[in-house]
Amino acid sequence: MNDTVWGVKRSTIDYVGAEFGALSSETKRIKLDSYVSQALTGFEFIEEGIKAYFDHCFAIIRQRTRGMVSFSYAYEDVKESPLAALLPLFKKYCSNYQLIDKLSVIKHERDFLSNSKEFKREPWDENRLSRSLERAIIVSDQVATIYSELSEELMRMQNLRAMVCRTGRSRERPRRVRPDKPEGQSRMHGLVESANRN
Repeated sequence: MNDTVWGVKRSTIDYVGAEFGALSSETKRIKLDSYVSQALTGFEFIEEGIKAYFDHCFAIIRQRTRGMVSFSYAYEDVKESPLAALLPLFKKYCSNYQLIDKLSVIKHERDFLSNSKEFKREPWDENRLSRSLERAIIVSDQVATIYSELSEELMRMQNLRAMVCRTGRSRERPRRVRPDKPEGQSRMHGLVESANRN
């Protein structure tokens, strides 16, 4: 038997289950609603965190490719996107594969908690209420853990953006164009000279 369920210690789940065992069904239902609300709020924070991460990435790319490549992606391009649409793009920008795997696993729980007819079906029997409560506890704990890890990635990208934007202009070299040659020939001439030196 595994000691954890989705990274949550079984002892924690058993403790909560024992604590709620003596409560009335109505009180359990209130507790369940609280955990579900907490988890769904966490998902919203994760979604906004990923969008902020993209905002930093886009700014870094624009700064580093300025004058060389046209890049116009901005926060406005992702601000209305749901979590499911953000994740495939996030995989291309983030190298924290463990975080990506966790997000890929848990994203389905958001739909289950907010939309599932089975989850919201009445009446609640004790067994189904206990199972749903356990699931909500696990998801709520995992969402909090994932958001914490995402916050670290977001902070790292924010610091990188500050560094790039602070130093980017000083590192950018002015282009040298020979006055007697068209710009295209000037670039080719420089490449040829560089190859000859090597």
